[in-house]
Amino acid sequence: MTRAFPGRPLISALVLVGLSLTLVSFGQSGALEDLFAAGDYQGAREALAAPGQGIDPDNELFWRMRLETRPEVVLSLAGGTFTDEPDDRPLELAARLEAASIEFTRGKFGECLAVLEPVLRQDSSSVPGAAFLWAGLAHRALGRLQQSRELLASVLPGDEAFPLARYYLGDIALDQGDPVLAQRYLEAAREAGGDRIGVLADAARWRALEAQGETGPAAELLAGLRQLPADRLALLDLPQESPGSETTAGETGEELAPPEDDRERYCLQFGAFADRSLALAFVRRHQADLPDLRIERSRDETGRNFYKVRSGGFASPVQARSEANQLKSRLGIDVFVIERDADPGSQD
Repeated sequence: MTRAFPGRPLISALVLVGLSLTLVSFGQSGALEDLFAAGDYQGAREALAAPGQGIDPDNELFWRMRLETRPEVVLSLAGGTFTDEPDDRPLELAARLEAASIEFTRGKFGECLAVLEPVLRQDSSSVPGAAFLWAGLAHRALGRLQQSRELLASVLPGDEAFPLARYYLGDIALDQGDPVLAQRYLEAAREAGGDRIGVLADAARWRALEAQGETGPAAELLAGLRQLPADRLALLDLPQESPGSETTAGETGEELAPPEDDRERYCLQFGAFADRSLALAFVRRHQADLPDLRIERSRDETGRNFYKVRSGGFASPVQARSEANQLKSRLGIDVFVIERDADPGSQD
């Protein structure tokens, strides 16, 4: 098994939900550009390996990173380009953005920030919005909301990352109980982001309208969103269509109750997030490889919510550890064996 997005783009424009956004350009590369844009990653790899491409060394390394499916190999290739001063070095900037995206998707938020630090200390006018975006999301994941907001707000209009930055500023405002501010950010995201990002902004706008008690406009917006094709609807955080019916994390990311069968006393846990949106992002990123992922909500002794991403059910810890080791080897992510009775989850 490989990463969730084979031959992942240089940057993930919806940060882990599948829209691609290239923020560092090396010029045209002929067939490589066309094959990559069409999603034919294997064809692009074959074209890169074919003789007579006439690609300069920096461009070749850039494409090797872009088309590699093993995160550890990409990190090694990227690390070989790093210096203390990445300014005016397009290849190093591209490599740092790629490495930051990998560290973020692996849940290594401190490492993500460390990779970006030399970029962020440059003059802000030369820093691509993607660097502010990844750094802002990493700070958010670490619970540093003020730093997160400041970095996301640093992405300027006209930058390709601007719609996403506004979307996440709106999402943060929603989490902090300010739906009016959230609405302003989300409307800016929709206006600047086109249809794909606009749909995500509309899903968050539905939450903002509900929080403000504007049930009529909220219901109208929700009805429109439910007309989307299933593959796009699956990316949105929306309520179940029929009250009281169950759903699956793979469909909307809703929290599910854990299986109650005593024969499934042990399960696998992939992460515990204070921020529900990060748990949802993890599920969406890995649902192709792990279709039974679910989110279980629990509270600590202070009443703080945690959203735990889990899968499977096993009768013995030996079985669970065996599966955990296989998944860790294939996916390159941390997997923990959890005993349900010792750490029960709950459903909203």
